[in-house]
Amino acid sequence: NNELLLEIQTSLTSVAESLELNQTNFGLLAVRVAKSISAAFGDGVLTGANGQQTEVQLFGKASPWIDYSGSIDQGVTEGITYFDHADNPTYPSKWHVRGDGWMGASICRDAPMLLRKDNPTRLRYLLHAHSGAVDLDRANQIASRFNSSSPFLVSKGTKPHHRNTIHRLTS
Repeated sequence: NNELLLEIQTSLTSVAESLELNQTNFGLLAVRVAKSISAAFGDGVLTGANGQQTEVQLFGKASPWIDYSGSIDQGVTEGITYFDHADNPTYPSKWHVRGDGWMGASICRDAPMLLRKDNPTRLRYLLHAHSGAVDLDRANQIASRFNSSSPFLVSKGTKPHHRNTIHRLTS
């Protein structure tokens, strides 16, 4: 289907008893699309999960996912949908999006976030690179499947030359 799914998971643990991440529009993962896909330099369209469009409608607003789609060549549209996971602490996150091709979930958009040494903060995101414009129904199906998936567990490898092993946690 000319598509790719990339799941990203990270755990943040303070080395001190606690560490405060300051309030900011920026998050830990952002996507910058090609100029031709951006709204400012091409014909790109930012779309949120409820069908809202444009930077004005989406900047600083909560949404389970955001998509950026636009032309990469004459008559060829591609896009990328960025999904926030329901277990993330600020789900649905508010978004830092721009017409120049930027989108990122803002985990500290409204307030600082406290990281604790004794309780790691796990963040999960999914990127879906797709052909064509965003399909709202398909994106919502992918979001539902992603939100029902278990996180990964990284453990010390048991085979020679395998430093780590990655497993899906099971319920």
